[in-house]
Amino acid sequence: MKFIYVLVEGQAEETFLRDILSPYCEPHHHLTPIIFQTRRDLDGTTYRGGGLSYEKVKSDIQKLLKNTSASLVTTMFDFYALGQGGFPGWATKSGNCLAQVKQVEQAINQDIGNPKFRSYLALHEYEALLFSQPLEIANHFPSLNSSVSTNLTAIRTSFATPEHINSINPPSIRIKNLIVDYRKVADGNGISEKIGIATMRQECKHFDEWVSFVQRV
Repeated sequence: MKFIYVLVEGQAEETFLRDILSPYCEPHHHLTPIIFQTRRDLDGTTYRGGGLSYEKVKSDIQKLLKNTSASLVTTMFDFYALGQGGFPGWATKSGNCLAQVKQVEQAINQDIGNPKFRSYLALHEYEALLFSQPLEIANHFPSLNSSVSTNLTAIRTSFATPEHINSINPPSIRIKNLIVDYRKVADGNGISEKIGIATMRQECKHFDEWVSFVQRV
């Protein structure tokens, strides 16, 4: 069994990795998601998720790399949200979104400089994976008007792949605008389970490349 530690942005990613992706990768690989710790107060209160600072992210990655049981340390952060965090490669990235995310990931990998580390940044966020099968988003809410299903499908077909659904109006906002009751953790996980990792990999090239790398460790 290879143990993979994944530093993640929040509870939605943690739940997806724990309940959906890790079982998919077993029995040879086990993924342990760890929510990024924003800060810890003097009274011991810990704040997790959001507000990504590369300086703090790097510190957490280096701590995880000291764990001798780790075969790989990786990340799952939303690409579109990194602009204010001082991440390597962000200021000089160019080209289409797939080229840009790879440039930033490579810059992070070079900065960490450890063969047991590989960064992964979700294009443009976790909810993009749900657009691998937009009808399953609508089917998760059976009381919705049929126009919601049509609108979700129209969003998907407006982009080359789910991962191209952009940073100006990211996937989660698009879902929330159509389904006000959408909950990132509970609903996102339920929809992910119905879609399945195989379909996500088929539709989302960058995600597929990451999963393939993890499985080769």
